[in-house]
Amino acid sequence: MRFALLSLLIIACVRTPKRADYDAYQAVGLRPDNAAKSAPPADITNSALALGATAPPIRSALPEHELLVVVFYRGDWCPYCRAQLKELEAHRDDFAKRKAAVVAISVDSPETSEHLALGEKLSFPLVSDPGHRLIEGYGVFDGETEIAWPSIFIVDRKGQVAWRWLATDFEQRITTTEVLQMIDALPPS
Repeated sequence: MRFALLSLLIIACVRTPKRADYDAYQAVGLRPDNAAKSAPPADITNSALALGATAPPIRSALPEHELLVVVFYRGDWCPYCRAQLKELEAHRDDFAKRKAAVVAISVDSPETSEHLALGEKLSFPLVSDPGHRLIEGYGVFDGETEIAWPSIFIVDRKGQVAWRWLATDFEQRITTTEVLQMIDALPPS
């Protein structure tokens, strides 16, 4: 009996990964108290930039790219956001082949954004927008939580929104493969 209990305990310890195995990144950004609200802002489908709308310019956009993939994320404290950013990074060569540059934007401070970029080894720019001008300019600022609502915009060379995706729940994200498929489906600019 004692051997059986000891065996079960050893098996449980071996099979149970440590917390660090799940997520080694240590967030430094401030999580809003009401960030657990899963529903998007009430009027986000109308407030977010529509297809064909002129997008606010982003300084980190590189001119040699045909498309700019603008990703809005909640903050470095959000594990769903970090997972999405890491998945985008894993496909950086796929974006480069399509002449698309990725840029991610949040209300995080420049220091927090740099910490996230280094901690998760992200090669694309993370834009710090604590005053949320860009986030509001794209229409995805969640005034209740004072953070960006998860969303992605593809902006063409003319600076117009060619495609957009808005999360219906902050835990559910579009895959990078789906974003790449949308880029492939766009008409040539």
